[in-house]
Amino acid sequence: MAVFFTDKYIEIARNSIPTKTVTIRSSDKPWFNSEIRKEIRLRDRLHKKLRKLRTVQNTKKFKVQRNKVNNMIIHAKEQFYLNANGLLDEKSNKNPKAFWSLVKKVMGNCRSTSIPPLLNPNTNEISVGEKEKADLLNSYFCNISTSSDDGVTPPDLPLRTQHSLDIDEITEDEIKDILKSLEIGKASDDNYYNTRNRSHYRVPRCRLDIFSKSFFPSSIRAWNLLPLDIRSIQSSPNFKNTIRRNDISFLVPKYYFIGNRMENILHTKLRHRCSPLKADLYRVNLVNDQSCECGCPLEDSIVFFLGCQFYINFRAL
Repeated sequence: MAVFFTDKYIEIARNSIPTKTVTIRSSDKPWFNSEIRKEIRLRDRLHKKLRKLRTVQNTKKFKVQRNKVNNMIIHAKEQFYLNANGLLDEKSNKNPKAFWSLVKKVMGNCRSTSIPPLLNPNTNEISVGEKEKADLLNSYFCNISTSSDDGVTPPDLPLRTQHSLDIDEITEDEIKDILKSLEIGKASDDNYYNTRNRSHYRVPRCRLDIFSKSFFPSSIRAWNLLPLDIRSIQSSPNFKNTIRRNDISFLVPKYYFIGNRMENILHTKLRHRCSPLKADLYRVNLVNDQSCECGCPLEDSIVFFLGCQFYINFRAL
C-alpha cells in the first residue's frame, strides 16, 4: 500500500507541477540580463550572415544591431552601478550569501588582500603601518572576546610514558655541536652513535672552478652590472640598440687565455653550442654586432671559411 501511494503521488506531481530547465551562468556580469543576451545572439547571427554574403544591406543591419548592443551594455552598467549601494544594503540584511556574491562580482579580480588604513579609536588618528593595524585588530578582538582564563586551573594531562630525561637545560650551541658531529653516509657503532668526531667536520671545497671561471659566467656578471631599466627591455633589437647607444662594452678577462683556461672556455662553448663566430655570439647576446670585419653583414661559418679575406690564416674555433 505504501509503495502504491508513493508511485501515485510522484506521478501526480510529475503531471501537475510545472518544471523548467534553467541554465545557470555563474561567469556572467551582475549587470548582464536576458535582453542583452538575446540582442547579442541576434548580432552574432547578422555577423555570420555578413561574413557569408558581404552586401550593403547586411553591413547596415549588422552595424545597427552592433550599436544597439553596445548602447544596451553601457546603459545596463550605468544603471547597475547607480543602484549598487541600494542592492548591497538590501541583500546585507536579508541574504548575506547573495550580498557577498554580489560584492565579489562587483570587485572582480582587482581586490587587494592588504588591510586598509584603520582609525584608532583612542587617538582618533589613521593608522597606516602594518604593525599599528595589527595591534588595533588585536585589541579589538580581545575586547569583544567573552572568554577569560583568569582563575582557571589547567587540566591534568596523563603521562604517556614512565621515562624521563635527566637534563636540566639544552642550549642551542649543544644542538649545533651534535649536528656537526653527524655525517650522512658514515657507518655507526653498535650503540647507533656516529663515530665521526666533530673535529673532522668541514665544509667541502667548491668543485665548480671550471664553470665559475669559464666564459659564460663573465657575461652573467656583466649582465648583473647593467642598469635595471636596460635589463627590463623586452625586445632583443631594442636591447641591442640601447647597449650600442650607451656605448657599453664588455672586456673578456685575461686569465681566460692563461694555462688551461682556454680549455675551460672551449668546454663551455661546446656545452652551449656557441662558437667564437659573431653570428653565434650575437644569438646569445654576448656581442652587439653580428657583422664580420670584412664588411659582410653576417659572420657565420660560410663567411669564415670561404668568403672573408681577413681570415686567410689559421684561426681556432
